[in-house]
Amino acid sequence: MSIILLGPSPDGGFVPTDTTALREIEQEVARRVGPFQLRYVRNASPGDQESVTSTPTSIALPAMRSTIDLGGIEDMFVLRRGRLRDGTLLPTTLPDGTPLPYADDDRIRLVRDYRPEDGVLEVDRPYSYPTYTDEEIELHHLDPEQELRPAVLSGLRRCYVVHRLPVESTLSGPAFTIDLTEQAPWLLTRDQVYGVSMSGGAPMVGWRVEPYGGGLYLTLLETWFGKAYVTNRRPAVAMVLPEEHVYPVGEDSWVIRMGTVNEPWADEDRFAVPLDYAAAAGHIECWRSARPRMSLVAQTGMWAEQKEVAAEFTRVATVYFDPPRYDASLSISSRRWLDNSLTNAP
Repeated sequence: MSIILLGPSPDGGFVPTDTTALREIEQEVARRVGPFQLRYVRNASPGDQESVTSTPTSIALPAMRSTIDLGGIEDMFVLRRGRLRDGTLLPTTLPDGTPLPYADDDRIRLVRDYRPEDGVLEVDRPYSYPTYTDEEIELHHLDPEQELRPAVLSGLRRCYVVHRLPVESTLSGPAFTIDLTEQAPWLLTRDQVYGVSMSGGAPMVGWRVEPYGGGLYLTLLETWFGKAYVTNRRPAVAMVLPEEHVYPVGEDSWVIRMGTVNEPWADEDRFAVPLDYAAAAGHIECWRSARPRMSLVAQTGMWAEQKEVAAEFTRVATVYFDPPRYDASLSISSRRWLDNSLTNAP
């Protein structure tokens, strides 16, 4: 899921056709920050004398059955995302009519005890609904709600993609201003704007971007019968394909967000950013917000230290964020702003 494929939309823009889920990013970051396991529940079937069945306080994981205590499992966080192995989201109903309910309160627990001889994890407090066969269970070093997700969202705010914002260019008069921040709340500084072009890609030159109290406005002196496109740098977290999106995906399918933990995030929300890019950013953010836990595992030498993590983020940012490298030198209009170090105009 680290390759983003782009397809043209009818109005000349581009829509990502492949994305990465918030769940996938969190799992990859979890693998990098400390002990992590993705397991699948298997409850005993009728007549099976060797396997065990999950209870409100225990999880049956036969794959973890062993004659020795693997150690390091106690006190890890158990995360239930309400997702089966085939991707089915809970609550649901099986083909035979069996209901599989799910409660949000069952999402996070701590491992109280690990019984290797049975392949069973005991949790610190009861579930409303015991785990189901083929349900995904994740074991985490960081608290999934208080530490991991905030760091991942902070990392996504550090990941940038090149965005083409359509704006109305058929204006009623010269020097008519367009409020960019009203249309794209992520546009706050002038260095985020790379250029303005017509829908076919021909560059405009007579344009100016200036700040106002908390935002940016665009002035165009060239007019075009249709929309102009503002090429800009957008944080990956600013536009989200929500869990309940409907295919085919279009520009109207995306939701604009700020990227804070107070917003209604879902595990299957998707972002147009490569997995390695988002995971590297989330990893370095973990060192900023969960340093005590990160230092605890890094001092063993089995997980990356902060300098190594920072170097990796620098590497992938160079690979995956490729800003425009051209400078429009010609214009279809003779109307041009005078050169000025305080403006984006050429």
